[in-house]
Amino acid sequence: MIVKFLYSFIISIVTTAIILVISLPQTAFTATGAGVKSSVLFLRKYPYIYHRKN
Repeated sequence: MIVKFLYSFIISIVTTAIILVISLPQTAFTATGAGVKSSVLFLRKYPYIYHRKN
């Protein structure tokens, strides 16, 4: 089961492009007591047969 998960994860990385990264301020979650720096990633997943040209 782990091998299947890792395989699908690797395949998804190869066929995924980062569209946008939004950094949240460090005070975004202070109401819950957390002091973390977080970001939101927007990704576009392409079909497996799609090959990006570098």
